[in-house]
Amino acid sequence: TFTLTPTDDTLFERDETITVAGTATGLTVTATSVTLTSDDDPALTLTAAPSSVAETAGATKVTVTAKTGGVTFLADQTVTVKVGRKADSAKSVTDYAAVSDFDVTIGTGKTSGTGTFTLTPVDDNLIEGDETISVAGTTKDIGAATTEVTLTDDDDPTSPPPTDPTDPPSGNTPRAPRVLASIHLTASPSGVAEGGGSRTVTVTATVGNGRAYPREKTVTVTVGAGGDSAASGTDSARVSQFTITIKAEQNSGSSTFTLAPIDDRVIEGNERISVSGTTTDVAVSGTSVTIVDDDHTEITLTASPASVDEGAGATAVTVTAETDGDVFKYGRTVTVSVGAGGDGAESGTDYEAVSDFTIRIAAGHTSGSETFELAPVDDRVIEGDEALTVAGSSSGLVVHDTGVTLVDDDYTEITLTADPAQVPEEGGATEVTVTASTDG
Repeated sequence: TFTLTPTDDTLFERDETITVAGTATGLTVTATSVTLTSDDDPALTLTAAPSSVAETAGATKVTVTAKTGGVTFLADQTVTVKVGRKADSAKSVTDYAAVSDFDVTIGTGKTSGTGTFTLTPVDDNLIEGDETISVAGTTKDIGAATTEVTLTDDDDPTSPPPTDPTDPPSGNTPRAPRVLASIHLTASPSGVAEGGGSRTVTVTATVGNGRAYPREKTVTVTVGAGGDSAASGTDSARVSQFTITIKAEQNSGSSTFTLAPIDDRVIEGNERISVSGTTTDVAVSGTSVTIVDDDHTEITLTASPASVDEGAGATAVTVTAETDGDVFKYGRTVTVSVGAGGDGAESGTDYEAVSDFTIRIAAGHTSGSETFELAPVDDRVIEGDEALTVAGSSSGLVVHDTGVTLVDDDYTEITLTADPAQVPEEGGATEVTVTASTDG
């Protein structure tokens, strides 16, 4: 017997044999052998640093490290590295400048080696997400390995919607909230006259921040919503859903619809119709179109009775506020005051003071009425008929005043008397006083 003590190294040397030979005088001895089985199995791995590069980074040096798994060789090992392959999400030339093949050398007795290449991303405006580039290495003796470098996309379309070009509407028509989104809708024209007839409205869907998608996007557009101040079918003809296509690598797309306002006689203020959109994966901010109200009116007051006798006592007077034929969508209140500074009839002197009161013209109606009590002061002053003003006011509207006449009931006869009533013929010049008297 003999003791065989192998040297446990890290060399890749495959299985090896040791010959065991013998000699004997006069005899032939056949040799044998002992095999040393190698436990040094190399396993090629590749890493890349940095493992990710921003799309906006420009030309970036990437170091590729090839490792053998701890095994060494008696000769240099060459790893041929290829950057990029057809199946990658990042495409050579389109997403980064083409990279030539290069070698990484693992020197004799070494377990690793490095090589570098320059990665130059193409900084486009496409929303493509992060993309990967394969870095593959092959050798004669160690096999093959692959790693990746990620191109991080900087194209974020999320942004606030554009400012609405229309003025804030009147009435109960708030603006839609401004929310962040990836695609924004705009409408042109953004406002149409109620009496202008049917108008073609162009709706444009624009990707935020000047970006684009690498594949076609379809936006489904809905005109009108339950909370709109302009009701579909009441304030305008109904509009069917339609779609807008944003073609691949394009920033926007457009489509049109016909808006036909209903020209009514309702004073409703400017009203908005929402234009909203939806598409897969991303948020869409909507817009609106304003229907500009062309209904304007003036209110005229009338009083009945139009005259009251001074001696009639407290009398109920009905004041009516009437439009010129238009109606109010939400109703309207008119504040009425009785008496004015320049009136012939003075409040508190010719009639008892009257407090201000209101008349309500209900929604959908052309007029409304309210009464007040007029109590003339029955004096014995002969002053002729006197008028008092009944005036009205309502925010934003012209209100035409009216009045009530107090008819004077004071009449009298005048009697003349002379004093002295008799003068003697022979009395000479005599002063006579003449007095004119009413009947009270």
